Amino acid sequence: MKPQLQEFMGIVARNNIHTVHCIGHSLGGAIATICGDWIKRSYNYNTWVYTFGSPRVGLVNFSQECTTKLGSDHIKRCFHKSDPVPMIPTWPFVHTPYSGQDYFLPSPGLFFNSKCHDMELYCKSVDGKGWKELSGYIPVLLENAGFRAWVGC
Repeated sequence: MKPQLQEFMGIVARNNIHTVHCIGHSLGGAIATICGDWIKRSYNYNTWVYTFGSPRVGLVNFSQECTTKLGSDHIKRCFHKSDPVPMIPTWPFVHTPYSGQDYFLPSPGLFFNSKCHDMELYCKSVDGKGWKELSGYIPVLLENAGFRAWVGC
């Protein structure tokens, strides 16, 4: 992907664009996180990352550095409570942002359900809502940011 990203960033530069948004669902969310981190490190553009049902991407150091580079307010991680994909891979992998706001979206049932991973449900869950309204769904935050990042809430 790197050659295509470099080509894309050349187009961005030629068109005097200063903000890049990286968006993805599931594995696409993991790729969006990695791309957002790479774009910020390589080009220092104003970079935003939006993920929906993304698996964990890296270890604590990656998550902390990515969060610091992009800024936790530039990373919007949305997940359904019953979506199994955000729970993989397991420790020692953690979510990005390492600290800051995650967007917990209510979903039916108490147990993991593959239907809760469907992008259609994510679209329905966020339709017509702003980030401030979505932030109201967050469960009680845990004191330890590292543990919070690992469990995904």
